[in-house]
Amino acid sequence: MYHPSQTTSAPPSSQLSFFGFCCLKQILEFATKLHFLSK
Repeated sequence: MYHPSQTTSAPPSSQLSFFGFCCLKQILEFATKLHFLSK
């Protein structure tokens, strides 16, 4: 269940951006690993 009181502690937008940042970091690390492996 979603309660309005939770928005004060952690807005959904900030959680989403943080999740996106984590995903981007993982993709970047994976890309660099592939780049070094292909050499």
